Amino acid sequence: MTEFLVCFNWCNGEQPQPKRRRRLDRNMIGEPMNFVHTAHVGAGEMSTDYSSVSARLLHMQ
Repeated sequence: MTEFLVCFNWCNGEQPQPKRRRRLDRNMIGEPMNFVHTAHVGAGEMSTDYSSVSARLLHMQ
C-alpha cells in the first residue's frame, strides 16, 4: 500500500509551487553600517585604462 502512495504522489505530476520572494520596501532598508569610502572610480576611467583601475582595486583590498 505504501508503494502505491509513493507512486501516486510522485506520478501525480503537480510541481511544488516556488516560494515567492518578499517584495522589498524602502522602509525595510536601513542606513549603511561600517561604510568606508576608499576611492572613486568614474565612468571615464572604466572605459579607457584598465591598468589604473585594477591597481586601485588592489589597493582597496
